[in-house]
Amino acid sequence: MKKLTKTILGSALLVGSIAISNAQVLDIDVMERADDGLDTCAYGQVAGLKENGDGFLSVRRGPAVSHESFDQLKNNDKVWLFEEKDGWYGIVYGVDDHNCSPIDKDRPVDTIGKKGWVYGKWIEPLAG
Repeated sequence: MKKLTKTILGSALLVGSIAISNAQVLDIDVMERADDGLDTCAYGQVAGLKENGDGFLSVRRGPAVSHESFDQLKNNDKVWLFEEKDGWYGIVYGVDDHNCSPIDKDRPVDTIGKKGWVYGKWIEPLAG
């Protein structure tokens, strides 16, 4: 019985760690852009989702509905906004702070938070 419990727990931990690592695998990287000494990101929140609708905003692996959805955000969830592509924002979420200081060269966003793409219609910029 102990061996079975250890096997089940070990499998659950492995599946959980795979799910967490897969959440960060994107089809299109979220990039920080070097832009004449300007900050690389802004701060915003999810807004305008209708309670009688889906009630969530899908986070996708790239900037289009053709990319897989892997997470959901709700109204008032805070996000860090990076680049915009065809009405979609590359975002970081799940962290309270992010360094948006200017950079010299474009690079993929490096964060301990989660990354993904959301449709910009449901994002309200707050600062930056």
